[in-house]
Amino acid sequence: MIWFLLAVLIVVFIILFAIYMRKDKDRTRPPAPVENLAELSVAAAAVGDNISIRGAGDDYADLDFTVDRKNRYDSGHEWFELSGRYNGRRIYVEVSEDDELEVTVDLGRVEIALGDLGLSEDDLIRMDETQDQSESFDYDGSTWRYKSSREIGYFKDDEAEREGYYSWDFQEQDGERILSVEKWEGEPFDVCLARRVNPDDVQVFPG
Repeated sequence: MIWFLLAVLIVVFIILFAIYMRKDKDRTRPPAPVENLAELSVAAAAVGDNISIRGAGDDYADLDFTVDRKNRYDSGHEWFELSGRYNGRRIYVEVSEDDELEVTVDLGRVEIALGDLGLSEDDLIRMDETQDQSESFDYDGSTWRYKSSREIGYFKDDEAEREGYYSWDFQEQDGERILSVEKWEGEPFDVCLARRVNPDDVQVFPG
């Protein structure tokens, strides 16, 4: 009888010791990482989110706005355009993750006509046919080099319905600006001027 009670006590001791060791291990285990919901990646920004871009606004102030539109583009790879109101006008932030994260800002401050660039429709047709990246022109104190031209698919509000337009893209030589000439069916040429910004300068807060 004594040996039986002793065996029971030993078994109970082993069970209690195992439970104690498990609890002690749980106490020393580092806590699981918690996702920071106070700030999101710009690649995940959605309508209603608030965006702040350091030094990208007028007179190098911070660019702060709320996203009220998000459109998708496709020309072999996809990218997004986030849009909102800033200082009484509409501005655009494009976000691409093709090879690396790239962010450009169009503050929409000036209206540019094709003639302001010293280009004609024939010039654009020639560039598109030759795809010659040595082509360039001078505008706004800079030399702009031809980068590419192609058809782009536009999906308003990231919906399934597609519209198409043609775009000619030019890169500022020794600069961070990008100039695009767009041609939508039945519309005149539209010129857009944007500037690359450091993705690390972009903060996104959920709305």
